[in-house]
Amino acid sequence: MTFSLLVHYNLLLTGYNELTLSVHYNQLILIWLITNFINNKYRKSTHTFISFPFFSL
Repeated sequence: MTFSLLVHYNLLLTGYNELTLSVHYNQLILIWLITNFINNKYRKSTHTFISFPFFSL
């Protein structure tokens, strides 16, 4: 009985971790899009893009 409860708890934890990770990842993408938009708007002559390390994964 306790084993099944443990498995259920682990599944809940995994789901919660994935949810928070996806939210964090979406925030990073949003920040990247905003900075990219600002770069394109104000520096169209120069080719400088702000990139985050997670895009090189």
